[in-house]
Amino acid sequence: NNLIIPTYNYDFGRKKIFNVEKDISHVGSFSEFFRKKFIKNRTKIPFFSSCSIKKRKLLSGNKLDVFGKNSEFSFLIKQKGNIINFGSQFAPTFIIFIESNLPGGILYRYTKKFEGIIENKKKKEKIIIYYQVRPLNINITYDLNKIKLNLIKEKILINKNTSEGFPYQQYNAKDFYEFSMKKLKKDSLYFLDTSTKKILHKKNLLKKGRLKLKDFE
Repeated sequence: NNLIIPTYNYDFGRKKIFNVEKDISHVGSFSEFFRKKFIKNRTKIPFFSSCSIKKRKLLSGNKLDVFGKNSEFSFLIKQKGNIINFGSQFAPTFIIFIESNLPGGILYRYTKKFEGIIENKKKKEKIIIYYQVRPLNINITYDLNKIKLNLIKEKILINKNTSEGFPYQQYNAKDFYEFSMKKLKKDSLYFLDTSTKKILHKKNLLKKGRLKLKDFE
């Protein structure tokens, strides 16, 4: 009924400009094809823009929390939408949305502000966006295989095939969100692999609680 395809472009941090119509997708050839076909429905969000088949109410304003309560990830939950990995490995950006909505924030990320310009149909507007980033110079790695297997065990993630035999994965956004929140409340480092946990403990980075931007940038 309504496909929403990521058309992420990561140049905003360097260029400080996001051109909604011209900036290409950095996440695959199908994504770029979809962007060109449905360019009128592209969101005006630096880094994490998307395109959809149907027009929808988009985030607006000059200050945006790209993973906040009014984001399209939140929209996906409210609409009981599904996330599909088609021709890609299990590595969902949706995890960052879950981390961002954990009360108090996830321990190993900190909130960073990005300022710049959005260009759209010859119009320019200033924009400030916020999202939680990983610390510089520390390799934060997720245990994606563990997460995937746990989701399969809970029958949240389902492996499927098209009629032509092409494999893909499907999981409900709301179920994934609720499952992850329960896990994170028991273990705030649930998403991370063993080596990352050891690094964080060895360096005592979390002894004062959540990481802070001033300690890394």
